[in-house]
Amino acid sequence: MSLQMIDTAVKEFAQAMRKKLYKKSEEKLGWKGETKGNLFYLLIQETDELIQAILDEDPEEIKAEAVDVANFALMIFDNAQDIALQEGRDVYSRRSS
Repeated sequence: MSLQMIDTAVKEFAQAMRKKLYKKSEEKLGWKGETKGNLFYLLIQETDELIQAILDEDPEEIKAEAVDVANFALMIFDNAQDIALQEGRDVYSRRSS
């Protein structure tokens, strides 16, 4: 797979994530006050929904649920990044992958 194909896929996926987050931000206050445990629970729920969409072989639902899974992973990452920065660390300093 070429770097251009990867860049295109990441850009399209990020745009889908952003669109869903913006839509949901009109309904909810965000994730900064959520606990890691609650966000992880919601991530697992969305993962179950993604599994079901895959089993149903529904491409549109697969895409929608993949975006939901990614958004909850983003929320967990963002909250962890906040904690790391408060402690004077960067999340990226632990791993290079």
